Amino acid sequence: MSKNLFGRVAQWLVNEVMVKTLSNSPAFQRFALRVHESTQKLAQKAAETTKELAESEATKEAQERAASTAQNVRETVVGLAQLYKDQIVSALYKTPRNSSSGPPTKRP
Repeated sequence: MSKNLFGRVAQWLVNEVMVKTLSNSPAFQRFALRVHESTQKLAQKAAETTKELAESEATKEAQERAASTAQNVRETVVGLAQLYKDQIVSALYKTPRNSSSGPPTKRP
């Protein structure tokens, strides 16, 4: 127990001396300030890059969804146009049949 207590006291004393010595050193203060400023700039740059990347990804995803929707609409419109065309052609060139459904047709 006494070894542990002695180690703690020694560590505390060394820590106190180092902190007071370094905090009073102009060179260490300049170093600490440069490190702090560099860290802040890097953090700001990282935040900006993350935001740009997120916006870029969101834009890309939105463009992909829009392209997919446009393709679906295009396919639907083309399909409907073909269906209507087929129905119109069928109605125009339909040969009359003798059936009970529909109005009677005149033969020349």
